[in-house]
Amino acid sequence: MTPALHRKFRTSIAALATAFGVAAAPGTALSAPNTPPELPPSPTLWKTESFDAVISLQPCPESGVCGSVHWVNPSDAAIFEKFGDRSGRAYGDEITSRDVAGLCDFSPKMQFQKVAPGHWQGRMELRGMGMDVGVDASGIDDKTMRVKFTKGIFSQTETWKRVEPGDARYPKCEKPKP
Repeated sequence: MTPALHRKFRTSIAALATAFGVAAAPGTALSAPNTPPELPPSPTLWKTESFDAVISLQPCPESGVCGSVHWVNPSDAAIFEKFGDRSGRAYGDEITSRDVAGLCDFSPKMQFQKVAPGHWQGRMELRGMGMDVGVDASGIDDKTMRVKFTKGIFSQTETWKRVEPGDARYPKCEKPKP
C-alpha cells in the first residue's frame, strides 16, 4: 500500500465511522461524576468530529444501538463516500449536494453490545465503501463521548459532543423530493 493510499484509507476509516460510529451515547445529567451515563430510551443527538453531521442514537432491542442521520451539511461529500448508495453510479461520478442530502434519516446496518456501564462495542457497515468497521464507544460525561473506529490495524478515535434537541444550528433534515 502506497503512503498516499495508506493515509487516505486511514482518513476514510476515521471519517466513515465517525458519521455513524455509534456506541455509548451517554445521556443523563443525573450520573455521578466520572461515571459514564447510560444510553437513555429517547434519542440523543451527537455532533461528529470528521463529518459535518449530527447523528441520532438510541437503544434498540435488535442491534443494541440504532443510529441515523439527523442533520447533514449537503456540501460535505465525504459522508456520502462512506455511507452513500453507489449502486447505479459510475466510478468517478461527481457527488452532488442532493446526493449528500439524500442521506437524511439514513441508518447503517450495525450490531452493538453493552460491555460495561456507558460502554458499547460492535460493528457498523460502511455502505459506500463496501465494508464493516469495529466501533468502540464510551461516555466520558453526559455531554461527551469517545468513539474509536477500527479496521484491521488502522484506527481513529474521535470525541463527539452532545447537541440539545431543537438546536437551531442543526435542524432535522429532510430528504430531497424526487
